[in-house]
Amino acid sequence: MFLLGIVVLGLAVALLLVVWRHRATTAREAMVQARFTAVLESLTAGLAVWSAGGHLVTCNDRFREFYPGVTLKTGLEFEDLIRFTATRGVVRVPDDQIEAWIAVRVARLGEVSCEELQTADDRWLEIRTTPTDGGETTVLYTDVTDRRATATALVERRGRFESQSVGLSILVKAVAVGASATSFHGAAREILSLVGVWAGWSAATVYLVSANDARTLTPTGLWYLADNESFKLLRSATDRADAMDDELLCRTVRSGKPIWVTNIDVDPRIPEARRGVLRGIRGLCAVPVKAGGPVVAVLEFFSKEQLTPDTETERIVASVSDQLGRVFERERTVDGASQS
Repeated sequence: MFLLGIVVLGLAVALLLVVWRHRATTAREAMVQARFTAVLESLTAGLAVWSAGGHLVTCNDRFREFYPGVTLKTGLEFEDLIRFTATRGVVRVPDDQIEAWIAVRVARLGEVSCEELQTADDRWLEIRTTPTDGGETTVLYTDVTDRRATATALVERRGRFESQSVGLSILVKAVAVGASATSFHGAAREILSLVGVWAGWSAATVYLVSANDARTLTPTGLWYLADNESFKLLRSATDRADAMDDELLCRTVRSGKPIWVTNIDVDPRIPEARRGVLRGIRGLCAVPVKAGGPVVAVLEFFSKEQLTPDTETERIVASVSDQLGRVFERERTVDGASQS
């Protein structure tokens, strides 16, 4: 009996140990699960875990926020969610590409991938899939709208900086011309080319303004041409004219201010006769050149594209015309001294 009691006691202790260990294991698992859930919910991104067979294992509340009104239950098929994503406007997918879009994403579940997609309300999502060692796949949804906006702003800022740097170099070269040139015609030819290449103008020319009361404009025959063949008619018709009585050019002389024409096809200031000569040109800009106050010349720039005036271009072109005005005044002073 004593021996039997010892055996029973031993079995009882062993059973207690098994129960204790099971409870301890369960407690540890519960603790691990609690920690995992806490980490999952602390993420600012939406996270979902999918089984190797393409069924939902778990997801956090942030992931559910991308699918308002939809109950995401364990066991949900990945294809069903992807189809909902494409057909209900969670992300923008063209109607004629929906089926192909779904097939591609279902086929690559379990592979590493990353893409950015635009939502119906103009946000941007980064969707990243990563397979695990256990055969499952994590899908991470991150709202990258602010990041994209910041990146775009940086690119625009860099573009403006580069444009300003190039513009500054043009000004430096124009100042050098204005400081050293003794011939207005020579300086004008150089300035037209300088500004034409920088601003991407298709063509450019310059007119002299007579000193008499009529203030007529006379073509100089000086041109910058990005393409000689395309502007033969414009050049020949302009250079044949004894005087330019174009209202827009005359208005530039009277006002002393640049005038932009964004689209010559619809601008009433362009007469029909000149509109025919300007075939192939969409926009133009007339810039006055002043010497000691009055306008002494007008620069005219032509563009094949419709123009959108901007402050930076206006500032640089105005500064360049000032340099030409200095050359004109210097040449006039020299001529007056030689005549005396």
